[in-house]
Amino acid sequence: MMKNRHRLRAKIRNRLSSISPLELHIIEVMELHNDKNEVAEHLGFSEQKLNAMKKELYRKTGCISIDDLKLYKEVYLMSKKNQSRKLKET
Repeated sequence: MMKNRHRLRAKIRNRLSSISPLELHIIEVMELHNDKNEVAEHLGFSEQKLNAMKKELYRKTGCISIDDLKLYKEVYLMSKKNQSRKLKET
């Protein structure tokens, strides 16, 4: 049972570390705009490029909806905040 828990934590850590600043920005813009044309325009992407980026983002994170991505972003930002806090303590 403990091995499974450790594997799951490692898997989550790997997913959290795999997101790029651009992908994080895409999630933030998707939160602000419901229309994919607006999102693409805001980012300066074609709709095809945005679709490809979103597909990769969903694959990397294991998310299946925008709500999942929002939650993922919050967890990601909290983990980064905790990492920087730990670095300051050492």
